[in-house]
Amino acid sequence: MEERMQMEQEVTLEQMLEARVRRVQRQRTLLDRYGQSLICLTMNVAGPVKNSLLIRRGFFWAEELLLGQLAGRGISCLHRERYGPATGNEGFYVVSGDAAALKQLTVEMEEHCEIGRLLDLDVLDPRGEKMERQSLGLMPRRCLICGGPAWACARSRSHSVQELRQKTETMLRQAFARQDAQTVAGLACRSLLYEVCVTPKPGLVDRKNSGSHRDMDIFTFLNSTSVLFPYFERCVRQAMGGTLGPEELLAALRWEGKLAEQTMLAATGGVNTHKGIIFSLGIIAACLGYQYRRTGVLDPCGVLELGGLATRDWLEQDFDRMKTRPPVTHGEHLFAEYGYRGIRGEAQEGFPALRL
Repeated sequence: MEERMQMEQEVTLEQMLEARVRRVQRQRTLLDRYGQSLICLTMNVAGPVKNSLLIRRGFFWAEELLLGQLAGRGISCLHRERYGPATGNEGFYVVSGDAAALKQLTVEMEEHCEIGRLLDLDVLDPRGEKMERQSLGLMPRRCLICGGPAWACARSRSHSVQELRQKTETMLRQAFARQDAQTVAGLACRSLLYEVCVTPKPGLVDRKNSGSHRDMDIFTFLNSTSVLFPYFERCVRQAMGGTLGPEELLAALRWEGKLAEQTMLAATGGVNTHKGIIFSLGIIAACLGYQYRRTGVLDPCGVLELGGLATRDWLEQDFDRMKTRPPVTHGEHLFAEYGYRGIRGEAQEGFPALRL
């Protein structure tokens, strides 16, 4: 909380001018020391608040992307340093590359990345000369709001500070909601691949045999896993971006689960490989997204407990209905004969097996 308050404080024009002077001095020092091209990364944020947890995350993401792009082109980063004062995040990267080519790279990031319009990537050649877009025949930057020339809108103050701040926050939140949902979905699918590859698993499908199953092998599981990523992503996105409580959210996601089962069966030729996982991991993914929306942090045990609280009542209704009709699935037969509740019972109890 203290860190958040320190970052989200308003800064004055005088403080911003002082920060700019310090940045130029630091640039000069690094150019003199290394004699190489220099990239300086800052965030283009309107208004008196220049730093926050959300803005800093955008900065870290941009830094990671920049360093990855440099490495992918075989460009060495000889030195890097970053600072995060209230006046805004700053990153300095000394690189052994041609300044014009580096400017092309940074403009590509600014133009095509999801939050590229919020990035300021200045490139200085070894003499300290700043590379300009126009000198390379590149288009000037566009306005964040209307898409017109940024310099013209800034000069005429066509858009209010509040409008620019709202647009900035919306861009960052949307970008990270997508990234976070895809990260969770990727981890979910990775866990399925890891599980099926564990060998040996007597009686179960693994890399070497099909165990007691005659209708599936490891490739059936690969086929199934390959189509489930969108489902897990939707579970997280709907939880992150919606306004429903946990019970209403998971009730709404039951239809998504049914569609995922249909997609799975189409990919496997009618073989049930992941029906239980679609149910359980879908719940966990949604609860993870819900908890993050509400608190901004992730507590694994809290996510599992939330799954139990959110599913307890409507799963009990499922069990009541199963008592009044003939069993259809293997799981329903086990419930009818032995009272075994399977993965539904696990969910009701908040997945205790995962908390051991």
